[in-house]
Amino acid sequence: MTLIDEFLAFETKKRLFNMQIDGVYFWPLVRSSVNNMVFETLHVTSVAHDKSKYQKLPFVKQAVRKAGFIWNRIWRNPMRFITKKDILVLNHPRRVLDGGFYQCLYTDMFLTEYTGSRLVLQQAYQRKHFRPNKTKNLRYTDHIDKRIADESREKDKQLSAMEMLLLKELATTINEHFQVALDVYGLANRMAERIIRFKLYRDYFRKILRRLRPRLIIEVVYYDPICMALNAAAKEMNIPTVELQHGTMGREHIAYNFLEKRLFPSFPDYVFLFGRFWKDETRLPLLDERLKIVGWPYYERKINTVKVAGTRRDSSKQTILFISQGDIGHWLSKAAADLSGMIDEKKYNIIYKLHPGEYLRWRSEYTWLLNDKICVVCDNEHDIHHYFAIADVQVGVYSTALFEGLGYGLGTYIWKLPKHERVKELYGSGMATLVDSPAEFIDCLERPKKQVELQDIERFWQPDSLENMLREVEGIMSDH
Repeated sequence: MTLIDEFLAFETKKRLFNMQIDGVYFWPLVRSSVNNMVFETLHVTSVAHDKSKYQKLPFVKQAVRKAGFIWNRIWRNPMRFITKKDILVLNHPRRVLDGGFYQCLYTDMFLTEYTGSRLVLQQAYQRKHFRPNKTKNLRYTDHIDKRIADESREKDKQLSAMEMLLLKELATTINEHFQVALDVYGLANRMAERIIRFKLYRDYFRKILRRLRPRLIIEVVYYDPICMALNAAAKEMNIPTVELQHGTMGREHIAYNFLEKRLFPSFPDYVFLFGRFWKDETRLPLLDERLKIVGWPYYERKINTVKVAGTRRDSSKQTILFISQGDIGHWLSKAAADLSGMIDEKKYNIIYKLHPGEYLRWRSEYTWLLNDKICVVCDNEHDIHHYFAIADVQVGVYSTALFEGLGYGLGTYIWKLPKHERVKELYGSGMATLVDSPAEFIDCLERPKKQVELQDIERFWQPDSLENMLREVEGIMSDH
C-alpha cells in the first residue's frame, strides 16, 4: 500500500471529515499540510516553495516593497468601490512574462475572450505582484491578508482549551498511526491557525460576495486557504465555484484524492480538467457531471505558435532540459551536476530550469550548479515553452511540464526520486523512461526514443480548450 493510500484509508476510518470545531469541518483545511509533513518525515523531501527570503533583501528594497504593499492596500483594496459582477476570479499569483506582460497562465486567456463583467483577485507571490500585466479589473488581497494576520492574533479569536485538546489528540493519533514523531503541540497549533484564519477569511468573503453578487466564481488552487474560505462563503450564498486545473493530479496528489464521493464546504463545485487522463487517474470527490474536460488554452496557444514557428534546436548538439521542483531540486540538481561531468560537451548541452520558488535560494543551496557546463534558468525572462522548443530531451520527476514537453516531441526521462510515482503512467506506458543514475541516463540517451502518438497527447490536453471553457462557464451560469 502506498503512503497516500494508507493516508486515505486512515482519514476515512477515523471519520475525520465529520469532525467539527466551532462549526467548521476542519480536516479538509489541514489534510494536505498534514500529509506533506508525514511524507517529508518518512521520505526526507525538501521544502517546495521558499517563502523566507524577503527578510534577507537589502533594507532599501524592503522599504520600497513595504511601501508598495501600503499603496496596494489602499488602491487595490477589493473592499473599495465594488459593484455587481458576473464572475469573481482568483487567479494564480505566480505570473509568467510572455510578450512583454506578466500573465496568469490559467485565467488570462479566458478573461480576454469572456464578455461579461468580472472582478479579479490576486494574492502576492513571494511578497510581490508582477507588473506590467493586462488583467482588467484586478484587485489585490493585500489589505485582507494584513487584516487577517492582525486579527488572528487577537485572544478572543483563539480556540478554547477543549478544542485545542481535540487537535492535540488528533496529532497524537497521526503520530501513532504513521509511526512518526511530529511535534504534537506544533501540529495542533498549526491546525488551529488554519481554522482561525479560515473563519476570518470566510467572514471577509461574505462581505465581498454580498456586494458583488457574482453568478460564478473561478479559482486556480482550491487548496490554498484563501480559496477554501471563499468556497465555503460561496456555498452559503448558492454561488457555484469552479477550479481550473493548474498542475498534475493523478492518484498520488493528496489534495485531489478521496476514497468516497463527498461534498464539503471548502471544495469547489466543479473542476475544469486539462484532459481525460486527469479525470481517469484521479479520485476526485465530485460526481462525473461536475468534472469538465476542457483543456488548457495557454498550452494550446503555445503549441500552435512556438512549435509551429519552427525548431530552433542546435543541430550539432543535443540539448538536455532538466525541469526542477523545490521539494526534489536538491537531488535533481546534483544529478544534473554529476551528469555534466560525465557527458561529452561536444555532443550535449544541459539546461537546468529552476522552479520560480527556487530562484532566490539556488545559489546558496545548489552550489554544484555554479559551473560553466550548465545553463541555469533562474528568472522569468522566457516561459518554459521557449526551452521546450530548443531542447531535444527533458528530465524531471513529476512536474506537469513533463506532460507539456511531450507535445514538442521531446524524449522524456523520469528521475527516480520521491513522488516520481505521480507520473508512472508516463514511464509505465513507455512514453518516458525511468532512470536512477547519470550512468543509466547516458546509456538510455544512446537508444532510439519512442514517438508519442497524437491520441496519447490529446488524452492529456483536450483540443479546442478556449471554446470548451466559454461553453462550460455559460452552461453552469445558466443552470444556476
